[in-house]
Amino acid sequence: MQRGELSLLVRARQPAPRTPVALQGRGALRDPPGQAVPRDLRQLGAAPSPDAGVPRIRPADRHHVQRHREGRTGGEDGEGHRDEGRRGAEEIRLERRSVRLHLTAYGFLAPALVVLLVFRLWPIVEAFRVSLTDLNITSGVQHPIGAANYVRAVTTDESFRESLVVTFEYVLLRVPVQTVLGLALALLVQRPGRVVALVRGALFLPVVTSLVIASAIWSQIYHPTNGLLNSILGSVGVAPQFFLGTVSQALPAITAVTVWKEVGFTIIIFLAGLHAIPPEFYDAARTDGAEGWQLFRHITLPLLRRTMAFVVVVTTIFSFQVYTPIYIMTKGGPVDSTKVIVYYMWERAFAFLEAGYASALAMMFLVLVLAVAAVQLWLTRSGVEY
Repeated sequence: MQRGELSLLVRARQPAPRTPVALQGRGALRDPPGQAVPRDLRQLGAAPSPDAGVPRIRPADRHHVQRHREGRTGGEDGEGHRDEGRRGAEEIRLERRSVRLHLTAYGFLAPALVVLLVFRLWPIVEAFRVSLTDLNITSGVQHPIGAANYVRAVTTDESFRESLVVTFEYVLLRVPVQTVLGLALALLVQRPGRVVALVRGALFLPVVTSLVIASAIWSQIYHPTNGLLNSILGSVGVAPQFFLGTVSQALPAITAVTVWKEVGFTIIIFLAGLHAIPPEFYDAARTDGAEGWQLFRHITLPLLRRTMAFVVVVTTIFSFQVYTPIYIMTKGGPVDSTKVIVYYMWERAFAFLEAGYASALAMMFLVLVLAVAAVQLWLTRSGVEY
């Protein structure tokens, strides 16, 4: 091979000269593709070493590259940690707010719960405990006797069974009358107006009147010689009636007093139920030709079924608890014709000083009332929604 050819071959095998990074213009400070150029090389404009295709990095510059790489990954990790921190702080804030709301709600409920526990639930528990003893109120002496009081009430106490019969008679008299009368009056006063508002107030006035005072006033109204009612009857030729002294008239007379006293409450409940019925139902029925009794029978009554169930159950419970008018007006007479179960329990506890036995009667009466209320709710259940 000649000398000139050998020179050409050597030149061909030599790598092509690289353009310095500093001379590449605006993109000179960026790393070449797939290579990491140290900061000092970028400043000097030197090209990376061609050996193995990787630039040589001096030991003094390695920490710059390491910090550069850690800065990229650390920035991403830092953003993730900050996002998780923000989410955690938001969850903690919402949890604390929920706790504060719950504490506020329980704070508002606390007075009512205290009254319920102290004056309702605890007396029931204590009455059950006393019912298992022979407690005497005056001496305070008591001895455990088990279920002897319950056995006595069921097997040997005729007065207890008679008082139950009188109580059921009173309930059967009062509940239908008060329910029907309350619904009828609610239908009359459901429309707005000044006169109607006055009538509503007059009907509700007895509800806020003391039952003791009302019973005393009605005792005078029922008086056989000087009573207002007998005076009215005498003016039309009817002989004076001894309402509270006749076995057949005493219980209906007391029922009339309690109905007069409580019918205003029933009216308010029925008014709420009537106003909750959408008027579109009546408009559609009138369009189809329904009137008067048809509207009441096919729209009002079905949609008032739940309201009526509430009225019947509440009125029944209140009727079972009747005591004040009996005590004020008849003392259970004449001939025990008005001696209801509550009055009989009071008589056993405070007249005969048998607190243990009276407590047993009270527990049995509680179970009876709960059973009657459950049956009424089942019978008056409704699937009508509107």
